[in-house]
Amino acid sequence: MPKLTFYFSHDYNARNDEKIKLLIRKHGMEGYGIYWSIVEDLYNNANALRTDYDGIAFDMRTQCEIVKSVVEDFGLFEISENFFGSKSVQRRLDEVNIKSLKARESASYRWSDANALRAQSDRNAINKRKERNKRNIENTKDSTNFYEKEKQKINKKEKEKEIPDEPQPPYPIPQNFGRYYLPKYKVVVFEDETCQPLSDLEFELLETRQLRSWLIQKDFGAAKPLSEVVAEHQNVTRRTETAQISPQNKK
Repeated sequence: MPKLTFYFSHDYNARNDEKIKLLIRKHGMEGYGIYWSIVEDLYNNANALRTDYDGIAFDMRTQCEIVKSVVEDFGLFEISENFFGSKSVQRRLDEVNIKSLKARESASYRWSDANALRAQSDRNAINKRKERNKRNIENTKDSTNFYEKEKQKINKKEKEKEIPDEPQPPYPIPQNFGRYYLPKYKVVVFEDETCQPLSDLEFELLETRQLRSWLIQKDFGAAKPLSEVVAEHQNVTRRTETAQISPQNKK
């Protein structure tokens, strides 16, 4: 079986369009190439792409700012919230769908003439398919509804992938409870930016999520300012590095 080839019409005078001239004037042939690459992606994605300029730029190995400018600055695309598409692409897709429907209808008529004795149930099935195809084309022509449906599908998938937030305590958290912990320093930090060291058991439980930092109550006797804890940690690190270097210098 030969491999199917999909294509779309490319007007040979496309560069004479005023919008395209402005695009080339600002971004050169790089911008022109980005424009047609985006058009190809629109045909492959039912004329609806997310405004994920970083992702598009990475795919095309170009700069995000240029991609954003091509999409937004020249009136070449229609933007709806976080999606965009092209009126000309939509028009050509509609024409393809209409031609495909007419070809199927013509084949159905010829087949029906050659089989005049076909059962009534089969003819009803053909009519139902025709009606369904016509409804699909009418729905496709309404670009606004089309964009909304695509956004709803993508948003639904993203919501399903979302990780639920950590469960919050069913009671108000007292002011002297820990807000978060810093594994690097093995301390719990409170609202006033003071912190206290963790016991080995507390640290292990926090690391394995068997304990939450907001359940550790402040020990006023052990609490220190966060800046002091950071300074002590840096001093220990410097002394360790000096101790490691000193034996080499003696040699």
